[in-house]
Amino acid sequence: MKKTWHDEAWEKYLDWQGQDKRTIKKIFVESYMEFTQLNIDWNADPNAPCPLIKISDSDLLLSFHMNVMRFNNYSSDDFGILEFHNCIQFRMGEPNEEGWFCHEGDRYKQHGIEWGEFYCIGDSDWQANFGEPVYKRESPLTFNELCHYLFYFRDETFECVAENYDFYVRKFRP
Repeated sequence: MKKTWHDEAWEKYLDWQGQDKRTIKKIFVESYMEFTQLNIDWNADPNAPCPLIKISDSDLLLSFHMNVMRFNNYSSDDFGILEFHNCIQFRMGEPNEEGWFCHEGDRYKQHGIEWGEFYCIGDSDWQANFGEPVYKRESPLTFNELCHYLFYFRDETFECVAENYDFYVRKFRP
């Protein structure tokens, strides 16, 4: 099928495209973002995950209580640790569970992701759409070497940009 444009319509299109490049870029980026769920056989406790953050040099450690109700291979004294390597920024904040379900949710909710899960966002828009980071540092890594991670906890959302991550489980020892 061949489509033709009147000269005036084409000029209006070019004018709109020139004026609204940010909208076009946003539509383009959002349509290509890929959400990969990373916590297939584990998760944080849905009621009281108690996430804690520790920064060690360029790495960030995020610890939390494991979900022993859904995953019976863990015990109540197990906690998960996500170690993000070469973390350049992170934030912990909105939305919480109520904000997700009762209010506007999250800027990524329309992409079909689920509350309470851990994701890596491929082709992310993190440089333009991250929120106010709690921690930010310069990085020698390029954009293509960094990954955007999201973890939705009960009372807050954890979000960071890092090179990669490791997950492991430790026993709580008082």
